[in-house]
Amino acid sequence: MTDIFNKSSMKSIRRELRQTATEAEEVLWEQLRERRFIGLKFKRQVSIGNFVVDFYCPSHELVVEIDGSVHDDVAVRENDELRQQALESLGLTVIRITNDEVGSDMEAVLEKLRQFLIKKDADKAHVGLELKQ
Repeated sequence: MTDIFNKSSMKSIRRELRQTATEAEEVLWEQLRERRFIGLKFKRQVSIGNFVVDFYCPSHELVVEIDGSVHDDVAVRENDELRQQALESLGLTVIRITNDEVGSDMEAVLEKLRQFLIKKDADKAHVGLELKQ
C-alpha cells in the first residue's frame, strides 16, 4: 500500500495546497505539527491514491479533512462521500471537521481527535489480548 502515498506525479499539487492553505487548515496545523498533539506524527497535504488529504496520521491510519462552506454544496458533498468511501476502502478512517469548529472551539476539535485515537489504541490492545489467549 505504500506506493499509493505521496506519488511524485502529485508533488506540485501537494505543494500548491500547502501554500494556499485555508486559515482553518493553518490553525489546526499549528496544533498538529512537530508531534505537538499527544506526540503523534501528522503530515499535511498528503496524496493517497489520486486524492490529497488535509492531514494524515500514519501510525493510526487517520485522515483529517477540514470542510469549509463549499462542502455545503450537494455536488461537493457527494464527491466528498465517494472520496471518503475510497479512503475507507484502504483501511483509513476519515474524520471531517468544519472550518467553524476549528475557528470557534479548537479544544473540542482536539478532544474529538483524542477520543478517536484513544479508542483506536484500545481496540488495537484488545485485539492483541485476544491473540495472546
